[in-house]
Amino acid sequence: MPPSTFTDALIGLEAAASSKLFHGYGPRPIPHELDGQVEQFIDAYLSAAPDERTLLESLPDFAASVLLAFAERRAAFAIRMKSKQLLLHSVVAVGLAAEIGDDDREGMLVMPLPWHSAELLGVDPAEVFKHAAAILPETGTRALLAFSQRLPEDRTLSCMGYEAGSDEGGFRYVRTW
Repeated sequence: MPPSTFTDALIGLEAAASSKLFHGYGPRPIPHELDGQVEQFIDAYLSAAPDERTLLESLPDFAASVLLAFAERRAAFAIRMKSKQLLLHSVVAVGLAAEIGDDDREGMLVMPLPWHSAELLGVDPAEVFKHAAAILPETGTRALLAFSQRLPEDRTLSCMGYEAGSDEGGFRYVRTW
C-alpha cells in the first residue's frame, strides 16, 4: 500500500534506510522491489504541498546515498523503458540527495548518468535538469543548474567513473573505478 502523504513516505524511507535494507542496493538487478519504495517517496514529494516538502530537511544525511543509488538505477531503467518520467525521477532524486547530503561531490558523480540517458532518449538534458530544478529546494536547484553549466567534457560518463554497459536485464551504467 503506497504511503498516503509525503510525511508517511519520508518516515518509511528513513526507517528502511536506517534498517540496512538498502545495503548493497545499487548493484542489485534492475528493477528491484526496493526501487518501488524510493519511487513512492519521489512521487509523494512531487505531489506534496510546498509546506509539507520542507519536511525533507528532517531526513538524515545517510538517506542521500539511497537516493543517489536510486538515481543511478532509474537513469538506466529510463533507457530500458524509453521513459522520460523515469528520467525525471532520476534527476529529482539527485537533487533531493543534494538537499540532505553533506557532500556535494557524491551527487556530482551521479549527474552524468541522467544527463547521458536524456541524450540517448533524444531529450535535451539541460531542459530536464532545468525542469527538475524548478521542483526542488535551493540546494538541489543550485546543484542541478551548476552541473548543467559545466563544460561538455566535464559532464561525461568517463570523467565521473562510469561507462554504458548492460547486464542480464538490459542497459545499465557500470562503474569503472
